[in-house]
This record gives sequence, C-alpha cells and structure tokens, in this order.
Amino acid sequence: MNSILAAALNSSGVFPLQPFIDQCCTQNAAYARTYDEKIYDARDSPSKHLAIICCMDARIDLFRILRLKPGEVHIIQNGGGRLRDAVRSLVCSQALSHTKEVMIIHHTDCGFTYFSNNKQILASLRVRTGTRTEQLNPSQLSYDEDDPDFMPITDLEQSVRDDLAEYKKNPLLKQDIIVRGFTLWTVRALATIEQQYRTLSGNAKERSMIRQSQFTERLTNIEFIHLTDYDDYRLYKLIHKYGSTQAQTFTVNKWLEEYLQESFETPNRYYPNTVQWCSTTMLAFFIRNTTLSMKNINALLLARLEAYDNSKYICYISVLKEHRQNGLGTKLLNELIKDAIQAKNSRISLHANTENKSAISLYLKCGMRCMAYIPGYYFGDQTYATQNAFTMTLQIKNIKNSTTVCHSTTAVEISPQEEALYKQQCPQAFTG
Repeated sequence: MNSILAAALNSSGVFPLQPFIDQCCTQNAAYARTYDEKIYDARDSPSKHLAIICCMDARIDLFRILRLKPGEVHIIQNGGGRLRDAVRSLVCSQALSHTKEVMIIHHTDCGFTYFSNNKQILASLRVRTGTRTEQLNPSQLSYDEDDPDFMPITDLEQSVRDDLAEYKKNPLLKQDIIVRGFTLWTVRALATIEQQYRTLSGNAKERSMIRQSQFTERLTNIEFIHLTDYDDYRLYKLIHKYGSTQAQTFTVNKWLEEYLQESFETPNRYYPNTVQWCSTTMLAFFIRNTTLSMKNINALLLARLEAYDNSKYICYISVLKEHRQNGLGTKLLNELIKDAIQAKNSRISLHANTENKSAISLYLKCGMRCMAYIPGYYFGDQTYATQNAFTMTLQIKNIKNSTTVCHSTTAVEISPQEEALYKQQCPQAFTG
C-alpha cells in the first residue's frame, strides 16, 4: 500500500533516496509513545464548536496564531481558503459535529493573489508541468475559462466578501449561526487577523485595525514596513532587499514603470531601472485591506541619497488620479522630511516642471525654495508642459518643528538673507 501511494505521488517516476514520508513515520512513532488519548476519545469534538476555513499555505499555523488546542476546532484547508472547496467538509462538520460558528480566513501573500484570472493559472500549470495544451484545457478539467473556478484573488477583502455571500446562498449550510470573515496578515514573527464582515448581521463592517509590521513580497523581494495609518490608507516604507534575483528586480521595475506611467498619465514615457538608481527611500500608500503588492500602490515617493553632500534627492512623487485631493502627497513629503532629519541629511531637493503649479505650491508650503532655473531640463520629452525646470530645495537646518512641516508656516524658518539669495538665484520662480 505504501509503495503504491509513493509511486503515485512521485510525478518524476523516480523514487527519492529518502522520502520525507518515511521521516514523518519515524517522527510519528516517537509521538505515539506520548500522545494524549483523551483528545482522541473525546465525544464532544470539536469542543469549541467552531469550524475554520483557511488556506493550505504551509506557513499558516492556526494553532499558534489563534492559540488553539487540539480537539477544539475543525480546520478545513484548501488553496486560497475558499468556501466553495470546503462545502463538503463544512456540511459534515455542521451536521455530524454540531459546529455553531464559522471563520473564513484569507491571507496576504497567498499564491492565488499572483494571478488575475483563470487563463493565467492554466497557462502557469501548462508551463510548470510541461503538459501540452491539448492535454490540459478547461473542458477536460470541467473548468470554464470565463468562470474563475481556480478562484484567483485580486482583492483580498473582496474575496472574503464573495465567500460570505456564497455561504448565504448555499442551502446545505446552516444559516442561523455565527459566520465571520477575516483577513490574515502573515508577516515575519507576527500574524494578525482583521475582521471584515459578519455574513448574518447585515454585512456590517467591523474593523479591529491591525498594524502589519513587516512583510516581504516574494515576486519582487520588496519588504513592506508599516509606518502609520491615514484615513482609508496605510503608509509603508519599502525596502529593496539584498540578494534579489534578476527576475525579482525585473518585476519590481516593470510594476514601478507601470505605476509611474499611470500616475503621471504618460503611457509612452519610459522609466527604466527605477529601483537600481532611486530606491534609497521608497514610501507608498495603499488602501486599507488591499493585498500588499508593488502593483497595488496608490501614492508613491522615491528618493535617493546624494553621497557628495549627504542629501536626499526626490526622483518621483505622485498620486494616482482617483486618489488625489486626499493629502497623500503632503503626507509623503512629511514622512520623507522626518526620515531625512533622522538620517541627519543636509537637505532635500528635486526638480519641478515650471508649469506644474500645483506641485510647486505644495513644495513651497513645505518650506522648499527654488535655487536654480534650468531651461531645457526636459529637452526632447514632449510629454511635459514645458521643457524648463526649477531646482527646489529644503535645508534641513531650517526646520524648527518636524511634526508640522507642510501644515504650518512657522515649521520652517528661512532667514531674510537666505530668501533674498533664492530670489536672486531663481527670479523666474518669484515672477510667475
């Protein structure tokens, strides 16, 4: 029996020298000598009458995350933690074991969040298994390419909502019990859950807000470090970690370029090798509860260190069109200023198109001043309103109150002599 099973599971057709199954059997023999028979003899199981549906991801240990004990709950796991795949087990749990509560948990960095539709998953299967297209297609697998039966997750919160809605429609499942949906934020040395919805209480949002401290995106090797929350957004510091593969660097550059093209509304402009030359400081806003990924940025600031004078140069600062007028640009500048103060940088500088009046107004409000007018700075790039630029700078020594920069005129104090020097060096900025 064991040899037949091993052969069936070994897709290469070659028996491994030391199957891990053998090690499991050895470990089980040691465990069997000490196990607690009471757990397995309990008639009232699960004792807490709770069933949990979650992903099969090997990193998720719900017994530790939720401080559970053996015999307390039923845990039903499948790819993505989807209700549809769990119905058979859940029906039995409710009918035979009398479970009275259900938790549906989806998690960040889930493998199913890296696909946007059914076709992509099928294509990946074909490539990874080496199977010819005619041997692996939706009709043979009873999957319809227009119906996402592989259930990719493009929005973490929405996927929880979808499963809760599907629960309510299923006549086989108990409808007079507590059913709640959660997102699980899986991070290094920390895993926290955030309640999303109660399916049987009018779908009212119940947010018990979490702080996700750290998370690394596998496809880009970018580490996300949570800094603060602001209205419906969360601010993260992004770090391009050492040891990234060529594929990871290519992916992060591709997604950054796509974001910059969209945010600046310049689909034909190229932004090559962004992470290599401008990633000393990366700050980004994300909508709460969205899947953390470089492809889901709503506002972004990229800056690099200028070693010759220990200053920060802002390469890009932008906000997606639908997220403007929410103060995100101001918050990004504020955070960079705090970072520069902590790093003991000398100043912050950037170049601004002379016709970008709204941006220049923001920079002036934050204490920046024009120190040079550069005609033809954007020479050859017709996507700009004009080819000319101002060099804007903020001297860190002039900051008197770091918490009110960009909000109070007294946060930055510039001496009359220094103001006069700026007007002399850059008269165009003061004459309109």
